[in-house]
Amino acid sequence: MYYSKKKIVIKNRISVIIPTYNRAKLLNMSLASVLNQTYKNIEIIVVDDGSKDNIKEIINKLKDYRIKFIKLKINKAPSYARNLGIKKSKGEFISFQDSDDFIHEDKLEKQIINLKSNNADLDFCKICIHLNDTNEIIFPNIVQEKKNI
Repeated sequence: MYYSKKKIVIKNRISVIIPTYNRAKLLNMSLASVLNQTYKNIEIIVVDDGSKDNIKEIINKLKDYRIKFIKLKINKAPSYARNLGIKKSKGEFISFQDSDDFIHEDKLEKQIINLKSNNADLDFCKICIHLNDTNEIIFPNIVQEKKNI
């Protein structure tokens, strides 16, 4: 660990920030995808943006020390919740995840390897949107990737 800007930062830790608002039914899936990552040096900061549902109960049932819970009394919008998550984070790296999303099991591992090996400040990945059992949309697509080469 090292000291930076009056905040303890843990080397190579990824802080996954998940703002949520009334998504208790989806939060378990989202959290499971982060908790089951191949890369284990993580903290998860769930910022409840004034929800009326049982988000705190869901987090308490998981009983995982890597999850930190912040409850806002009133809804202040996802950007406020994300920024608060950054302020409360202890990770050297930040990853954002929406509470209705799930990530591939090795996403964080691949990203940290890419960040470290390329001395990069930013890494992003493709997004796959499943519309139903047979249709999906992937961003960026192969045409967009070839334009950037």
